[in-house]
Amino acid sequence: MIYSTDKRSTSKTSRSRNSETSPTSHGGAKRPRILVWLAGLGGAVLIAAGAFFVFGGEVPTVGNRTGIDRGEIETLWDRREFFELIRLTDDLLAADPLDVDALIFRGLAGYYGAASDIDLENRDELIRDSIRYLRRARTLSGERLSAEIHFVLGLAYYEQGRHFADLAVDHLNQAVELGVDNASVYEFLGLSYERLYDRDRAINNLLLAADRAPRDISFLAVAERLVENNQASEALPHLHRVISESDEPRLVHQARFILGQIELSEARYEQAEEQFQAVLQDDPNSADAHFYLGELFDAMGDGVRARAQWRNALQIDSGHAAALRRLDS
Repeated sequence: MIYSTDKRSTSKTSRSRNSETSPTSHGGAKRPRILVWLAGLGGAVLIAAGAFFVFGGEVPTVGNRTGIDRGEIETLWDRREFFELIRLTDDLLAADPLDVDALIFRGLAGYYGAASDIDLENRDELIRDSIRYLRRARTLSGERLSAEIHFVLGLAYYEQGRHFADLAVDHLNQAVELGVDNASVYEFLGLSYERLYDRDRAINNLLLAADRAPRDISFLAVAERLVENNQASEALPHLHRVISESDEPRLVHQARFILGQIELSEARYEQAEEQFQAVLQDDPNSADAHFYLGELFDAMGDGVRARAQWRNALQIDSGHAAALRRLDS
């Protein structure tokens, strides 16, 4: 599997403890996996604002069993003043800890509010609180939760990391059963199944996401996982689509690296070189392109040219771990 190791071209990613990384196929520096943010695409909380609009930004239907002032809630909800909504529901819960409607709105507001909090510690606390309040509401009501509540619980559990992946899958699947049919729910179902090492379901759900919201990064993510699953031939159409249609150079380069690796593994050296050279033509300072050209020449038995390319990679990026290891071997 191939990940960019060019320092100057690598985008900043979330430093959350739940970030998932994977090494390059040749042991290079660890980099975030494609699609671990699909909204940028880090954690699930980064799509909370988008999730709000999945349901039209409407106030969830929770029954108004306790005479809660829905007028004030609707005003705060429409204005997306989630922290004010948190304060309101905290006051309601201080008076009545068993107010189910207040619990639900407190949970939803906490999750959506987390999207606007740049402090990771505060954000994590908001998400944990969201889960706690929504679970308590579910226990007290004894009723089937709405689609949006399952959706938010699924995203919140995803944000909690690999050990909660089964709960993320459970709630996201219940959201689908209740009618949620958008790219986000399938993206995070795919990522959650991946955490459970269920590659087939992961790929199927990512394909459903790409079908509902065709995006270059989605097709690239699908291709990457197909290659991991020994389905390289099925990855080819997705890679060619990204290369021919994307206007994002970083994604095109990533697709070319993956395609070049496939060609190299099949000993189609000319086709592999074409992909790596295409990246260099577009970006002469791509350390990864030089590195993979070195891999190509090494496979062809030309050690001199291979080492020259690895040295080129190090001249551009002195910390290119994979090239360093190759030259030290």
